[in-house]
Amino acid sequence: MSNSFVAESSQERKQIFQDSINKKVVLEWVRVTGLPNPRKKPFDRILQELAVDILKYPREKPIAFSWPTAAGMTGNILAIRAKISYDFWRFFITEGRGLLAEYNKTNNLDIRINREQTLTVSDNERLGESMTPTMAAVQFGINLEAWNGLPLDDLLTQKEKDAIKRGDVKLGSLRLTGVNLTKSQSSKNTSENNKENCMEKQESSSNSSESPDVEVGRKRPTSGVNNQDDLPAKMPKV
Repeated sequence: MSNSFVAESSQERKQIFQDSINKKVVLEWVRVTGLPNPRKKPFDRILQELAVDILKYPREKPIAFSWPTAAGMTGNILAIRAKISYDFWRFFITEGRGLLAEYNKTNNLDIRINREQTLTVSDNERLGESMTPTMAAVQFGINLEAWNGLPLDDLLTQKEKDAIKRGDVKLGSLRLTGVNLTKSQSSKNTSENNKENCMEKQESSSNSSESPDVEVGRKRPTSGVNNQDDLPAKMPKV
């Protein structure tokens, strides 16, 4: 057995072990989104109110959330990342999830508690690799309605097309927290207004390039040419 094969096999076992450790650690963390906090209450207090007042988590049980911290924006609401206790998670998946759904429906909210996801070691190592603009458009699901260039399929390489066909690359598979890459109606209106302004400028420049006194095929008449009364009288012969 070659040394290179032994080294590769050892490296694979290390990656598998590290992935299992990462998943176990991440299982204890959740991301709370859509939770309004207009009075800017401390994270500990608002999460405690969420657990006890909304989800009806028993006060005598171990604390539900700990180590809360900001986790980016979801729309206009700040998301919170926090560590959860095992007792709370068991309560949430059995009873609290249904109560949260009812609360959201009654108050027209979208509060969510999602477990964090981890990257595998191999994916983590590929984070520094470059990405072509075309693949970024596909994976981030960028809206290209305003794109006036070649179709996206014509810009993809054969290798990228094959990856999409195999399912290795999926539309909208990546996302940036707090960033909306879809084109809004306001941006659509702005684009249309910009096009109209450009057309007006082109028409204005074409009109200004022509001489104000000379037109195609004829001269501009001067004032008084057709008015005989303005001509000086002829002197009589002596």
